[in-house]
Order: sequence, then C-alpha cells, then structure tokens
Amino acid sequence: MNLAWDRWILDTELADFVRQLCLLLPESPILRDVGRADGTIVFVKLMDSGRLVAHGIPCRAKTAPGQHYWPASRFAAPLITPEVSVSLDRTPTGGLRLSANCLCREDSPCIHAQAAVVKLACEMRPGLREFLQDDVAMASCLVSATAAGVLQDLDADVIPSAGLAVRHDWEQAQALIYRLSRDRNGVLSQLSLSLAPILKSGSFSTARESVVEPSVLFDLFGPGRGSAHYNYELNLRAHAQPVDHRIAKQLFLSGALGDGTAISLHGLDASGGWWDELTRCGRLKIEDGATRAFETGPILGLQTAWCRSPEGRWRLTPSLDDGAMLVPTAPPKYVHETKGTAGPVIGEWSRALGSLIRNTEGLADSDLAPVRAHLLQRQMHDVAPPEVIVVDGGQVVPCAVLEFSWVPDEAQFDGSRSFRYRGEGRAKLLLHFEYAGVEVRDPKGSTVESWSGNTKTVYQRDTKFERSCLKTIKDGCGRAKTSGLTVDLGRLDYFDEEAVGRLVRFQRQSVPVLIEAGWRVKLSTWWPGRWVRPVDFETHFGDEEKGWLDFSMTAKVDGYVVNMLEVLRQVLENEEILASLADGSEGSWSFKIDNGYCVVMTRAELAGLLPLLKVLRVDETSGKARITRFDVGALEAAESAVDLRFKSSSALAKIAETLQAPPRELPYRTEMALQRPARIYQSIGAGWCAARRGLGLGGVIADEYAVGKTLQTLLTVYDAIEETEAPTPSLIVVTKTLFYEGRWQSDITAFLPDFRAVQIGSGRFSRRLDSLEGAHAVLTTYDVLAYYAEAFAAVAWNVVAFDEAHRLGNPATKLYRAADALRARQKIAVTGSPMQNSPRELWAIMNLTVPGLLRERAWFNKAFPRLHVVPTLGTEIAPGLQVEQAERANIARLRCLGKMIGPYQLRRTNKDLGRTLPPVVTVERRIALPQWQANFYEGLRVSTKAHLEAMLGQDVSLPANKMHVFSVLLGLRQAACDPRLVKGIERLATKESSGKQAALQEICEEFTADGKRVVIVSEWTEWLTLIASDLMAVGVEAESLTGKLSGPQRKSAIDRFRSGEAMVMLLQLNFAEGVELPEGDVLVVAEPWWNEKKIEQAIARLRRDERDKSITVIRLHVPGSVEEGVKRIALRKLDDIEAVNEGGVVGSAALSAEDIEAFLGLAEREDRD
Repeated sequence: MNLAWDRWILDTELADFVRQLCLLLPESPILRDVGRADGTIVFVKLMDSGRLVAHGIPCRAKTAPGQHYWPASRFAAPLITPEVSVSLDRTPTGGLRLSANCLCREDSPCIHAQAAVVKLACEMRPGLREFLQDDVAMASCLVSATAAGVLQDLDADVIPSAGLAVRHDWEQAQALIYRLSRDRNGVLSQLSLSLAPILKSGSFSTARESVVEPSVLFDLFGPGRGSAHYNYELNLRAHAQPVDHRIAKQLFLSGALGDGTAISLHGLDASGGWWDELTRCGRLKIEDGATRAFETGPILGLQTAWCRSPEGRWRLTPSLDDGAMLVPTAPPKYVHETKGTAGPVIGEWSRALGSLIRNTEGLADSDLAPVRAHLLQRQMHDVAPPEVIVVDGGQVVPCAVLEFSWVPDEAQFDGSRSFRYRGEGRAKLLLHFEYAGVEVRDPKGSTVESWSGNTKTVYQRDTKFERSCLKTIKDGCGRAKTSGLTVDLGRLDYFDEEAVGRLVRFQRQSVPVLIEAGWRVKLSTWWPGRWVRPVDFETHFGDEEKGWLDFSMTAKVDGYVVNMLEVLRQVLENEEILASLADGSEGSWSFKIDNGYCVVMTRAELAGLLPLLKVLRVDETSGKARITRFDVGALEAAESAVDLRFKSSSALAKIAETLQAPPRELPYRTEMALQRPARIYQSIGAGWCAARRGLGLGGVIADEYAVGKTLQTLLTVYDAIEETEAPTPSLIVVTKTLFYEGRWQSDITAFLPDFRAVQIGSGRFSRRLDSLEGAHAVLTTYDVLAYYAEAFAAVAWNVVAFDEAHRLGNPATKLYRAADALRARQKIAVTGSPMQNSPRELWAIMNLTVPGLLRERAWFNKAFPRLHVVPTLGTEIAPGLQVEQAERANIARLRCLGKMIGPYQLRRTNKDLGRTLPPVVTVERRIALPQWQANFYEGLRVSTKAHLEAMLGQDVSLPANKMHVFSVLLGLRQAACDPRLVKGIERLATKESSGKQAALQEICEEFTADGKRVVIVSEWTEWLTLIASDLMAVGVEAESLTGKLSGPQRKSAIDRFRSGEAMVMLLQLNFAEGVELPEGDVLVVAEPWWNEKKIEQAIARLRRDERDKSITVIRLHVPGSVEEGVKRIALRKLDDIEAVNEGGVVGSAALSAEDIEAFLGLAEREDRD
C-alpha cells in the first residue's frame, strides 16, 4: 500500500468519503447491503500510473476449471463470487474513478466489482461499514446515476479523455449542427441540434442530418451513457469538438438541457459564454440557411409593438433595427443573417415581457382593456396594449360576391392533395358580402368591424340588400337546398357530360347578368366552367410622348373586362408555350386570372399576338405598357389573329392608314421623264417608298433577284426631287464592282436620261462634292463613303439608298458608322437578303432605315437571343427534349420578328410577280480524292481534331471560340479542295492533280467545247489563281473577278467574258455583289460555303432575264469530309432567313458539337475503318 492513499482515505471526512463512493457507485444495491458483500481481497497494489489496484477471489465456493460464475440477483450480493480485479484513479479535485475486469463478462462496473470496491473501502477506512448501514446518514449522500455522472465531471472540470469513443475509419466524420428557429412572432426562440456528415469540400450534408435531442448533450461531459438517452448508430462523443463540450456544459449549468426536442431560449441565461461560443463555432444556421460563423456586431435597440392578425388576435411583436432577428435570452441577443453578425440588444427584458411575446394564441379584442390596465398598474407603459378607438362608420353599400364551387369527394385526392381523376363531387354556390373590404359570410349579425391599427370602424349591415341577393340566387336555382348563404346544387359527376353541360350553361347565362347588376363572381379550382374564351378585344392608346404611346388591351371573359396584357405576358416567359407556336399546329393554352377563371386561347391566336407582346415596354413601377408609333406590323398581326377593335390615337392611326393603303401611282412628271416604261410592280415599289417617306420613315427593298430593284431605287430618288422647296441631291452607295462596271449609269441613261448623277470614285473628291448644284444624285462606293465619312455627313441629303445593303450588317464597323451618320429625309436599303447569318444583321439594317422600330441593340439581343445548344465538342448541356424545345422557341421568335418588320420591308419573288426565269438544273457531284490527297487529308484531320479538343477543353464557351474553330477548320477545307492551299505545309512532291482540280478541268473542257460559258465561284483568291493557271495549261481561256482587281480591271474582265473572248469566269464570292453575267450557262460551286444565300445570289447572276435557256449548277463536294458540316450550317441559315422573310420553318444556325464532328468527317471515316 502506498502511504499517500492511506493518508488520503484516513484524512478525508467520512461523510465526504461516502459521497465520493456514492458518486462512484450511484444507485448500487451493494451500498445498502454491505453485510452480504462477500469475497476476499487478496492483494492491493499501487501502479506506476497512480491507480490503486485490488484483486479479489471467492471465499465460499470453488468451481471446476472452465465453469463460469454468475450473480443470483441484480439487487443483492452474489451467492457465488467470480474472480475480479478493480482499480481506482483519483481526479485532480479528489474524486474517484473506477475500472474493473470480471469473469462474469457483464458491463463494467458489474455487481462483483462494486462489491469488491465496497469491501476494499471498508477494510481501509474504519467506521465505513456502520455509516453505510445508517439510513439517516446515507439519505444526504445518495444521488441518481444521471446526477452522479454530471456532478462528478463538473467537479473534476475536465473532459474524460479515457471515455471518448474511438471513430473507426469506416465511419464517416460528422459534426454537430446548431439551428435557430423562429416562432410565429418572428423570434428565434428555439435551438435544435443535429448530426450532419462532413463532405470532402468541408461543408455539411444537410440532406443527411439526424436529429439530436438536447438531453444527449449530457454524454459530452458524463461517463458515456448514450444508450440511456438515445439510440444512435454513432456515439455523439466520437464527433464532438472541444467547443461542443464547452457549450454543452454551459447549457447544462444554465438549466437548458431538458427532455424536449429543442432548447427553449426564452429567458435562458446567456451570461455563461455559451452564446459567444455558439455564434463563432461556424456550425450555426438560421432555420434552413447555410452554416456559418457570425461576427460580433453593434449593439441594437429593442422595440415592441402590438399587432392584430387577420384572425382578430392581438400579439406583442418585438422588432430590431436593420432587419435583425431577436434571440430572447437573458440578456437578449440578436442575429443578422444577411450581414453575418450577432450581438447584444439594449432593452429591458423581464419574465412578463417574455410571457407576452410567447403568447402564441394571441389576445382577443375583449382582452385588451384588462391587460392594458394590469400592465399600466405595474408601470409597464412601453409594452401595454393600445387603447382601442371605436368609430361609427354608418352604413355603406355592400358588394355581393358569388363563388361557383365544386368540391370533389375526399377519396378523389392523393396524398399531396392533388386531384387524381375527375369523379363525383358536390356543386355549391357560396355567397358572401364585402363591406369596405371586410368579408361577411355569416348571415347573422347587424354590424361589421374593420380594423386599421388600433382604430375599429363599425359599419351597419344592409340586411335588406343581403336578403334580396340571397333571394335572387334561390329563384335562379329553383328547388336547390339553402343553408345560410350557401346554395347546394347537388352531387355532380365530371364524367356526366349532360349534367356538366347544364351547370356550365347556368353559369354562362347568369354571370353576365350578375356582373351587370354590380356583383362579383369567382370560380373555385375544380369548377367545370372555369375555362372561358375571351371575346370583344379592344385596344386603347394614350397621347404620344417622345415617340411612345401608352397602350392597353382588354377583352371580356364571361362578362368581366380583363387586362389581357397582364395575362398574356406569361407567354414571353414560358419556353414551352413559345415552342408550341413554332409550326402553327392546332391546340390551345389557358391562363389563370384572379377571380378563378382560366382564359383559353388557341396557338394561332397567341402566335399572332406574340409580336405585340414583344414590342411592349412595361414600366415596372406603374405597370403601364407602351409602344412606339412604328409598331404597326405588330398591331396588324394582332388584328389578324383576334377580333381586335382599335381605339387608336391620331398619330398611330395616320401611320397605320398610310402604311396599309395601296401604293400610289407614279407622279405624272416621273412618268413623262421615263424613256422606257417601268413595270407595274416597279412603279408600286417606288410608291411604297414614297408612302414611308411622307411619314419620315425609310424601308428595305428586299425583292428577289431580277425583279428590278435598281430601277425602283432610281424612281424613288427621282420621285423625291420635287417634294422639297429647295431640292437637295440624293446619295446612292454601291459596290466598287457595280460602280466601275457602270450598271447604274447605264440604267440611268436607258430609263431617265434627264436624271443628273455625279459620280465620285476616289480622286478629286472634295471638288466634286462641293459642286453638286443642279445634281439630282451622287453615285459613290462604300469604300469612298467610309473614307470620307465626315464630308458625307456634313451634307443634308434628300434620299440615301444603299445597294447591296447586307454589307451594313455589322454595327461595329467603320462603314456602318459612316452610313449611320448620314442625314437624309429617307434611307432605303436595297438587298435581296438583308439577313444572311443572324437576326443581328437585320437589326443593323432596320436601325439605319427605321430607327427605333427594333428598339435599342441591348433589348433586341435579349428579345431575340442567339441559340447555342451544345457548347463543347461531345458535351451536351441539356436533354434532347429540352434542346428541341429551345430550338422551336427560337423558331417562334424569328417568325415574330418577320411580322414586326413587315410594313417596312418590301419582299416579292419572281414567282409572286408571274415572271419566268431560266430554269436551274442542279447537279451534286461527289469528288473522290486520289490516294495521296486522301492520306494528306486524313493526317491533317487527326491533328486538327486533337487541337480542337484541347482548345475546347480549356474554354467551354463555344460562341466565344467560334471564329477560332473556323480558322482551325480552314486548313481542312482547303485540303479537301487542293493541298497546295494549306499554309505551313511543305509542298508535296507530286505532279498529280487533286480531285477537284481534275474535275474542274474536265467540266470546263466539256462545256466550252459545246460553246457554253462557265462561271466558277470560290472563296479563295489563291485557288482561283491556281485554277486559271491549270486551265491555261490545257488551252482554256479564263478571266478572274476578285477583290485584288481595281475598278477598271473588273470592268475589263466582265466585258471579255460577255463578248466571248474568255469562256470561263472565275468569281470570288465576296467581291462579286451586283455583277450580272446572263451570258453564263454553267455555274460551278467549287466548295460549299457557310452562307447558302451567297450561292443563290451567284446563281441569280446568270438568271437576270427571261432568255430561253436553262442554267446548270454543279456543286462539288468531298463526301465524308469537313464540307459535310459546312453544308449543314448553310442549310440552317437559309431556313432562318426564309422564316423572317416569309414566315417559314426555322432551324438553328448555331454551331454545335455535331457540326464540328461533321466538319471532321468522323462518321463516314469511322465506318470505313
């Protein structure tokens, strides 16, 4: 034995020693039955760790080897005692801890170990046996097991590390999460706990939280009795952090750890420091918000106010400055979730105040007076309820409200309260009255109360009016049962069409009469007649202000006048509805309005109203909708879709009348000036421009090729000469090729010899521009306009006409800015294809000719967004159905755009005008690559594919990378035509011709031998040069028309082809706009081009008149190559253009991963492998 243990046991007061023993063995029957404790202590030893170890053996019974010992009872000393070893450990504050090892294999400390400890203590301390048998003395020492564990650890003031559970590797780490919840008064009065798994990112999985009862926190500083309080698979102590131990201990000392599911914070002592630990631990969240740590915020003041709920109950509601939420501890605290701060609150907090705030039921109106008197008597003036002020409101005119209700049987509902199928239910008419906004559903009573703050206004009920309304309903329903203000129409089966029809007819007949009498009508959710088509559409316009007019559109729904703009604005926000409007198919959509009705409209009606909805600009503050005086096209589309009556303003009426009127005939002066008569449709085109010029507007002449847009433009300019008091010249801007070819000058001489036009090419620009007196027009090129932009902008022009105006499709260019800066009475864009690639080009041209029609650029880009379905190679961002829906919604938008610009775009085809042009025979010629070229292409394709995947893998934004993708694919396109075009590749040591090179030579030799002239079009000047060299080697004379030629050189090349000196014309696509080659018989498209409209324009160069011949178009392409993808994109763009011009079907012109794979020619080449 160790002397220290002897002295400690002997020096300790006997009562204190017994208390330590009771804390060590709480509720142990051995303490009350010491005399029956048996066994012999063999030895006592002090270990190096400081523990006292005792070993005991049986004293009365021995057993055979292998036989086990067991206790006879859990509440008495054992009859047979097994071998047991016990050890005692002293805490820093003098307490005892016990560990034991017994052959009975029960949980430690078992009853045998307890007996051994008591026997050891009795042998070491005289008088202990007698004290343990004294019931009076023991009464003050005995404690419960829960209190023993808590007090022992609190006395020790240490966390028992030996008792902490060990978390195995297979167990996922978890953390204790604290949640503050609000009560119905908005006070954060509940603190609940949960265990949440810790994710790899360091955050917590809220979806897998498990609730922890507050009483379980005992286990964080007790001996580990988790199973006594809760049944969790994981021990809480294995996942708690030191801060959780401190919070749990302080909450226990504050008396907060009860048996409920959450800790009530009302009046809870927050001075122990647990609040600061809680807000800074990083695992506190407000209700369902994110866990976070809260910083210390400033001190806030507490205010309280009495509020009356809609149910008529009064509650004292606390509030804090700046949107913070109150925590009703003592002293009170606050939490600001948005700012992430927590801090103290200034304001007196008492039990009475907390009781008033916790008043969940609220006070009735009759309770206010006694509660107010009681609080005033206690000098609690700040929280006393207000004194009610009663005002006599007299008698007001009530409004009768009738609700048509059908309630399905309860069996028809599923668990989510959604209607599973139509079946039986009960139809009712529910009548109530509204007095100054207060609903009255009880037929009894003579007054109605209306509350505003603490003021109660009392109105007298008009019982005579109520009885007459009820009689009206009864008379209309015949012998239906009536209960109070409810009329029971009987049971109804939704499948009974006859019964439902009678019910709906009753509604249709009665509702208009009731509305006319001043009633209001509502329809319940399941009422069968709630789906109604609107009728009697009307539009109303306000006065014009800065080009804008207030606009509203109403319709009648079952007698109600409904604001249809608010209803139909849902169309713009719903991609599913927009997608359904793309193909003009039958069907309808319904839109719910406030009184329960569902407005039903067909898809055709919605498609017609869509342009009007697009152009509306709604003020978010006032809710007013406005349109511009240019939006005649949108109004025309709406008028054709529904029976729309216009109550128009004078300004809009004048514009609509002018634009819709048939174009006037040419003035007599213009007709007399014509050397050769113009065709009727050309005169109509000039009159169409004149009508818009009279309104200060421009337009787009978008007629098909060979209709005569040049003459229409000249007639428009000539017609405008006499419209001003001081005639000013007009400006005609053309391409360089047309300028030097002299096309416009030839037409002026042929049709209007008196028309004086000044040509300004490049030299002597200033002198020519200054000497315009007597000139009717100035003819110049786009290059000159861009270079001398300021000089042209200084002149006030009469009419400005842009030939081949699709060159102005990019607002970011210097040329566009020069055109936009021109001042003129009217601007006319002349082009057969104002949109070649995207709707943004159309916006640019319309912004020049009719500024304001398509609003500002930002609005247009948002209203008509680009459609990018797949952003990266081989990666889809949406399911196929969603992609198709997005594409179809884009279709509807583009068709809507075509209707918006309709009054300002003149588009007529040769077919519409009855003109017969030479027929076109198209031949698709598949080119087989020779082996050496195929090997070269395949090697380049593999390296290009790897480069594209690497590039798109770094930046997933395909729209931003599109130009890079095109530049990378350029080499593949050139390799499919002729490897000599590929840059950065060593010259191949072969004299063999490429596949297309051989085909072109064969085509030219074949057709020129028959006396036919051939036009070859290509994108690349270098290839045209190589083709010319190859043709010259076989004796075929060819001329080239490219951007490298000057104006006179271009004219010379065209003249040689027309005269027959050269039988082949090599035409570069981008520099042949406006060129007419009617002498050509064959057009060869050397490689597919992105824009199919360019190819159509090239074909049109050969079909300029009604000659008796046919045009052969030969398209060369290499199957399974990059050219397949180019063809796909070209066809989609052509569909978009036709949709805007003619309202056809639209495809997506966006670049997708499928397109890139088609560029790379993966499909066919993988099949070959």
